[in-house]
Amino acid sequence: MVDVFQQETTNIGAIWIPKEFSTLVPLHPGKLPYNVMDYTLKHVSKDLVQGHSNIRLSVYDTSKERCTQRNSQMRRKRLQESDFLYVPWIPYNSSTILPSPTSLNCPFDLYIDALCYIPDNATITKVTGQIKNSWLNSLPDIMAFPLPNSSSRNPEFQYRIVLNGDDPKVMDINTCVLLQVYTVDVDSGDLVLIGNSMIRVFNDDGKLNVGGFQLRLRGGMPTKEPAALTPSALNQYPVIPCCTILLRLLPHTQFSVLAPSYLMGYHFSNDSKPSNSELEVISSFQKDNSFPKFGQDMAIHLIDKEQSKVTLDHLKAWYVERLDEKRHSQSEHFPKYINIHHAVLYRQEAGIRIKVKQAFGLKAGGYYVNVFTRVLRGAASMHLPELPQQWAGEEKFLTSQLDFTSLQR
Repeated sequence: MVDVFQQETTNIGAIWIPKEFSTLVPLHPGKLPYNVMDYTLKHVSKDLVQGHSNIRLSVYDTSKERCTQRNSQMRRKRLQESDFLYVPWIPYNSSTILPSPTSLNCPFDLYIDALCYIPDNATITKVTGQIKNSWLNSLPDIMAFPLPNSSSRNPEFQYRIVLNGDDPKVMDINTCVLLQVYTVDVDSGDLVLIGNSMIRVFNDDGKLNVGGFQLRLRGGMPTKEPAALTPSALNQYPVIPCCTILLRLLPHTQFSVLAPSYLMGYHFSNDSKPSNSELEVISSFQKDNSFPKFGQDMAIHLIDKEQSKVTLDHLKAWYVERLDEKRHSQSEHFPKYINIHHAVLYRQEAGIRIKVKQAFGLKAGGYYVNVFTRVLRGAASMHLPELPQQWAGEEKFLTSQLDFTSLQR
C-alpha cells in the first residue's frame, strides 16, 4: 500500500495532486485485511524474506504525459521535414577494433582529422594546440591547417604529430591536449577564436586513450590558467552550437594512418550528440548555397572582400599569414572569441519559432486570457518587397493553448 497523492494549499484552498514518483516496493503475501485503510505492515513475513518479491510502481500526471508525447511527436515530425542532405551525427560503433593501448613511456601519434559545422560568421580556419600537465619541457606546439579542397563548412585535415618520443622522462598521467580553433570573423575581419577543447591523453590506469574522439568546442577558458588545467575547467563556458572537432590518439607508427570515414562510427561521439535545435541548424547549414563550398573558395571570397592583391600562387602563404595570431591580435585583448550570437544567420527558408510562455501581473479576474502576436518589419527591411512565398510580409498568430491550472494573473 503506497500513498500516491499529496495535499497542497493554494489561494483557492486545499487540493490533492499526484506525487509523481517511481519506486520499487515489496509485495506482501497473505490475505488482505478487512479494513485496508487502517492496516499497516508491521512485520515482514518469512515468505517475503525467502521470495524477495517486488513490484515497480510509477505515478505521473496524465496531462503532463500527454503534453510530453505531443511535443516528442512534433520534434520527430520537424526532424523528418528537415531532410538532411547527409547524416549530421553518427553514434560510436561499439564493434570498432582499436589497437592495444600503450603506457606512459611510449610514443604516440595525435591526429587532427576535421572540424564539423563551423559557424556562419567563421571563414578560414586553423587548429593550434599545446600539451598540458605533462611536466616535460621539450614538447612541440600543434599547428594544423585544413586541406584547401575540403569543405569550408566541415574542413578536413591531414595532420599528425609524434609526442612522447624523444624525452627520456616519462609523461605525467594527467597529461592533456588543449586545442584551439581560430578563424577570421566574417563581419569584423578580426582574427578570433571559435572555441577550445581539451582531452586527457591517458586514462586512470596510465594507458593511452586509444581511438577517435569528437569533442565540442567551448567559447572560453580561465583567464588565470590553473597550474593543472583539466577538461572539466572548460565546462563552465558556453558550447559553440553544432561545432565539433575530430581527432585521434594512436600508438606511434612509422607511417600515418588514414582517417576513417566519419560514417563508420569510429569516433567516441556521445558527448557531442546535437540537440534538436542544433539538428535544425545543421539542416539549414547543409542547404545554404551562399556559404563558399570549399576551403579555397572561402579564402578567395575573403581576399575579394578585403580587396587584397593575392595571386593563387601565394594563396597558401597568405592563408598562413592571415591566421597568424601573433601578427593580428593585440596582446592586451587576447584571446578574442567569435560572437556566438552571430553564429547562426537568419534564413527565410527556415523561419523562426516563437513561443509565448507566460504573462505576469494581469488584472483579468474572471476572464480567459489569450495573446495575439504580430511579426512586423523593422526599419531596415521596410523598403523590401514581399517575396512570392509571402515572405517579408506581416505575420500574426493567436496562442491556442492555455494551462487552465495556472493563476489568472
